Amino acid sequence: MSPGYRFGAFVEEGAYCTDPDAYVAAIVDTARTRGAVLRQARATGFAVTNGRLEAVTTIRAGSIAIAR
Repeated sequence: MSPGYRFGAFVEEGAYCTDPDAYVAAIVDTARTRGAVLRQARATGFAVTNGRLEAVTTIRAGSIAIAR
């Protein structure tokens, strides 16, 4: 895998994704139904503490804390 990749998801039931757009849309829809808010912005950094994501840094919105 390229060093450019910083994240991956293991999908035990499948070896490949035939429609990545639909897959990502389904993840977003599921997250929204569970209370997540979609913010479209370019991530420029991540704050990680003890292996857990705490915030995402963006140019437009600054630091966005992760709600738990």
